[in-house]
Amino acid sequence: MITINKTMTWSVAGIGAILLACGGSYFYQNTHFNKNVQINGVNVGGLSVKKATQKVQSTPLNNSVYLDNKLIFKGQEKVSEASQVSETDVKQVFSKQFSFFPSSKDINYQINGTNENNYRKTTLKNAVQAKLASANETRTAPVDAYAQLKDGKVSVVNAKKGNLYDIDKIMKEYDSQLNDNQIKLSTAYVQPLSADSKKIATDKAKLSELSKQKIDYKVQDKTYQLAAADVINSATIKDGKFSFNTEKLNKKIAAINKAQGTLNKNLKFHTTNGNNITLEKGSYGWALSEKKAAKTITTAFKEKKSSVDAKDDTYGEGYNTKGTGYSVTSNNGIGDNYVEISLAQQHVWVYRNGKQVASINIVSGTNDGYYNTPKGLYYVMYKQTNTVLRGRNADNSAYASPVSRWAPFTLDGCGFHDASWRSNWSSTAYLSNGSHGCINIRPSQVNMVYDNITENEPVVIY
Repeated sequence: MITINKTMTWSVAGIGAILLACGGSYFYQNTHFNKNVQINGVNVGGLSVKKATQKVQSTPLNNSVYLDNKLIFKGQEKVSEASQVSETDVKQVFSKQFSFFPSSKDINYQINGTNENNYRKTTLKNAVQAKLASANETRTAPVDAYAQLKDGKVSVVNAKKGNLYDIDKIMKEYDSQLNDNQIKLSTAYVQPLSADSKKIATDKAKLSELSKQKIDYKVQDKTYQLAAADVINSATIKDGKFSFNTEKLNKKIAAINKAQGTLNKNLKFHTTNGNNITLEKGSYGWALSEKKAAKTITTAFKEKKSSVDAKDDTYGEGYNTKGTGYSVTSNNGIGDNYVEISLAQQHVWVYRNGKQVASINIVSGTNDGYYNTPKGLYYVMYKQTNTVLRGRNADNSAYASPVSRWAPFTLDGCGFHDASWRSNWSSTAYLSNGSHGCINIRPSQVNMVYDNITENEPVVIY
C-alpha cells in the first residue's frame, strides 16, 4: 500500500495552481495589450489586436491642439484624412509591448497609417508655430550667463530665466503626436546658458589671458606700449563675440592726438620771407579716430599680436576723409612739399623736398568779404585737365569758364587754375577785380604750379 503525505499533496496542488495561473496569464498576455498601452493616443489596454485595430480606426482625429491642457488652436475636423492603421501594423506594436507578466507602464506607440495626414503635417503645424511665435512677442527672453573682465578681474554674470517658448522643442513633441487622435503638448521654455557651463569656463580663460596682453601701438615715429589692464575698462564675451568698454583707451587716443595729430590745429609756419606765423585752421591734417583705434587695438589683444600700426586709424576733413599728412613729421607736420600763398603779396611759392621750384604772381579772390580766398592750411584735393568751372556771379547770373588746369583745395570750389579771360594781373587786382576765391594763374605759368603739386599736399594760405 502506498501512503501519500498530506504535505506532498498540498505542494503538488500548489504547483499545479501556479502553473495554471501562469498558463492563464501567458494566454491573456499573448492575446491582449497591456493595461496602459496607447496607439496614436488611443488607449488599447486590455484589447485584442483585432479590437485594438478597430478602435484606432474608428476614433476620429481631434485637430484641436492643447498646451498644458489649455486650448491654443482649434483646428478643422479632417476625419477623411485620418490615418488608417492596418492590423499588421497593430500586430507589430503588440509584439513590442508584450511582456510575460502584466505591465502598467504608460507608453504611446505611433503608427503611420495608409493615408498621409497632410492637414496636420502642414496647415495645422504652421498655424501652431505661428501661434507660439505670436505669443513670444510679449514674452521675456532668457539672458545667458556671461564672462566679464572688469577692473582687472574676471567674473561671471549669472543667467536670468525667461518665459519664452522653446518653439523647436514644442514642435518636436507635436511631430511625435502627429498621428494621435488628439494633440496635447507640454510647455517648454528657452533655457539660458548657465554660469557653470563649459563655454563660460572657456570664455573666462580667454578674458583672463586678454587681461595680461600688451601691445606696441605705432603712431608715425613713436611707439606707445598699451596694456589691456590699463586701457580697457571692461570686456565681455557673449555668443562668442567680444564687447569692450574703452573709455580709458579713448583718453589715451585723445592724448596722442594732442601730441601728434595735425587736424584742426593752428600749426606754426616759417614763411619764405622769413616770418614765423601761426596758421589758421583748415582742412589739412589727420587725427586718430577713437572708434577705429579701439577696434585696431582690441582686435590686436584678441589675436595676441605684439604690435600694430595706427596708419589705418586716421580720419580727416574735406575731400579726403582718411586725413592728410600722416606720413609727414617734419616742418611741424606740413613737410617739405607744399604750396605757399601770400594774399598780401599776391604771390605763390611751390616747394618740393624743401626746395623752391616755382615763384609766381597770382590773383586771388576779391577782398570784399564774399569772394575772399580763405586763409588757413588746406590741401590739394585732386588734379584735372581741360574742364569747365561753373557757378554764379554776385548778381546770380551763371558762368561757365573753360580751364586747362584745375586743382581744388576747398570743398566750396576754391583752387588753382589758369584764367585766360583775365587781363588785369596787377598786385592790387584782387581788391576790386579778383576771382571768386580761386587762385588765378597766367596760362603761360600755370604748369609751374600744376606740374609740381600732388594730391593731399598742403596749401598754406596767409
